[in-house]
Amino acid sequence: MKLQQHKGSRKFHQARPTRDPPDLIISYVTSNLMDAYFEFYHIHYPVLHEKTFRERVTSQSKFSPPWRVTYYLVLAIGQFCSSNTESEYPETSEFYNAARTGLSLQMLESGSVETVQAFLLLGNYLQKKDRTNTGYNYIGLAYRLALGIGLHREATGAQNTIGHERRRQLFWTMYCFESGFNITTGRPPTMTDGFIDISLPRNIDDQGLSLESPVPEEVDYPTIYSVIISQAKLSRIGDTIYREYLLAKTAGSRIEYRLAELLERDLTNWRKALPSYFTLAGAPPWFLAPRSVLRWKEQNLRILLWRGSQKYHSYLPTRFNAEEKCLDVAMESVHDIATFWRTYENASYHMVWYATYCLLQATLIRIAPGVKFGSRFSRYSLQNNANASSEVHMPLFNDIAQQIPELTDPLSENNLIFGEDGQVNMNDDTGNDLRMFMNEVSLDFMGNMPLDLLFNDWVDYS
Repeated sequence: MKLQQHKGSRKFHQARPTRDPPDLIISYVTSNLMDAYFEFYHIHYPVLHEKTFRERVTSQSKFSPPWRVTYYLVLAIGQFCSSNTESEYPETSEFYNAARTGLSLQMLESGSVETVQAFLLLGNYLQKKDRTNTGYNYIGLAYRLALGIGLHREATGAQNTIGHERRRQLFWTMYCFESGFNITTGRPPTMTDGFIDISLPRNIDDQGLSLESPVPEEVDYPTIYSVIISQAKLSRIGDTIYREYLLAKTAGSRIEYRLAELLERDLTNWRKALPSYFTLAGAPPWFLAPRSVLRWKEQNLRILLWRGSQKYHSYLPTRFNAEEKCLDVAMESVHDIATFWRTYENASYHMVWYATYCLLQATLIRIAPGVKFGSRFSRYSLQNNANASSEVHMPLFNDIAQQIPELTDPLSENNLIFGEDGQVNMNDDTGNDLRMFMNEVSLDFMGNMPLDLLFNDWVDYS
């Protein structure tokens, strides 16, 4: 089954050809790439307002430099997302080259929402194309440009319009990018809630509404903004986990077990507070991919939390140690990702990136010989053979499998071995999509990374 966009079939929109290079003006191709962008990427990250963007493409108005960069990035991302395999996607996209050619220092001299959108899309695209450092820099530029135009502040006296709501949607999308990129790559945190007072987006259905339209009432079904609302809340918890890790790292320790329990409770409360359409059967097909990625990200945060914490409680006896908790979440993550791909084999190539990242994090948790599992793992049917290898038999997909399980079952004793320490050094423009994952950041939540590498600065240990 292929994931379908909730809006059904799309009409082809003619791209404005007058200023485009001759080899990029095929309207049929560009229309389909725009459709792919909004069908596969936009449902995860609402960086743009679809109606406004499409209208501007067909208009005869003069395009600003930032908007032209955004236009070509939409085509490049659409090309990436609509590829069925890596071999189908060109190593260097002509649309990305066109966007890159349009970049200029003048874009940094006058901040605007369009400029923020351009750098945000550019950074996330390069991240997926395995240009991690360059992507990180561009997202950092988007973040600082957003602060420069006050995107982090709630505008007082502003009218309750879609245009005003777009500020919230754009800022919190950027927040999720910045937060996730910092944790993934081991960079210092750059955001704190103390100076952010802009409200979270509202779960509205603004399909067909212009930026001048009043904001409609919130709805109780999935919209384009449902995932980014919940992901923003999750990213704030993730930032707290990351800061606590850094404090422990500076002290030469790990997160205290009792503090990790409190942070895990925040994640559990976040999970329980999700609207029902995140956990129950009957969600529209287009929503299954975004909600699945959100679920994998939460599981990944739990894995990182328990890998970066002390194994036992300092004072009180606890039933489960950190390794047992980490293994349980890793098994849940492997099960959920495998179930998704067994059911949706033709899902967007865009989903492969997230599945690979989260699956690799989970499978780095290795199972030792002679492990015995109790009822807590019975739903995964994990069996050990005489050669100490493990095989996981995944159940066939059904509506129940899409529901988020409770983590309250009893757990028997087990023995867990974490991955070996190691660092793979590659430059920014070589390697494959796994390069950014195969470093000490991913292997042990930066557990053995020197502070000079963590903060990109030299520390004199003499």
